[in-house]
Amino acid sequence: MDYELKIEQKAGYLHGIVTGQNCRETVAAYLAEGVRECTARGYSRVLIEARLQGPRLPLWDIFEIAAKNGRTVIGAFRAIAYVDVKAPAELLEFIGNVTSNRGLPLRVFNSVAAAEQWLAAPHEASAKGATVTP
Repeated sequence: MDYELKIEQKAGYLHGIVTGQNCRETVAAYLAEGVRECTARGYSRVLIEARLQGPRLPLWDIFEIAAKNGRTVIGAFRAIAYVDVKAPAELLEFIGNVTSNRGLPLRVFNSVAAAEQWLAAPHEASAKGATVTP
């Protein structure tokens, strides 16, 4: 499991950029590390930018990771923006649906700029309609 998670403080949110191999263990590890960092720094809004190498995870692995992590962070976040420019739109939509069904305020985006714009918006973030946003 080789990955690196760089975290930058932005105005009102943390921006985590993860690089490394795309595997179940990496995804679970960087999500756990990201949650710890957000909690330790007192942030409830986060941008996750995945720059992982290798094949996409199978849908079942994504479902299990989202289900497990969703239970552990319910209520801890007001807004989660997720960007993976290498993932197909259908996969991002699946991630959005699985996480929103678990009550996570996650929205998926095709670009960092769109995710940053959404996080900066003066509204209460919601997971409803968590679809791929260009």
